[in-house]
Amino acid sequence: EPGLASLVRRYRLAGALAGLVLLAGLHVWRSVVPFHVQPTPPAPGTEVVPGRPSEEGLLHLLRRSLPAADLARTCLDTWREDPGIARRVPPDILHRLQEVVRREEALRPRDRDPAGAYRELSRLLHPPRPPWKST
Repeated sequence: EPGLASLVRRYRLAGALAGLVLLAGLHVWRSVVPFHVQPTPPAPGTEVVPGRPSEEGLLHLLRRSLPAADLARTCLDTWREDPGIARRVPPDILHRLQEVVRREEALRPRDRDPAGAYRELSRLLHPPRPPWKST
């Protein structure tokens, strides 16, 4: 009568058996080692505000410290300082970016559209890719 090992060899199940052993090992490892970090208690004298994600805090900080009127100029200056973007942007695109910022700054403060200017700057930096064409 054939044994278990001869059946595994005959039906070429060594890979499947190795995969099952690996899965069992990972399950045991996951059960033993904790993959989450225990939160540390706050330092004495610090204030904890529960219920707010970090992204919301960052947005709130940006809204407080960056006036909407300066958004386009700040974005352009930041992109210029980034070596990755500065190398990739051709001079004609850079000139168009500067024109968008100048046009936005020439408007009266109440007529400005900082979000629209940002979208236009972003579209110039990252133009949409042409749709895939079948040949």
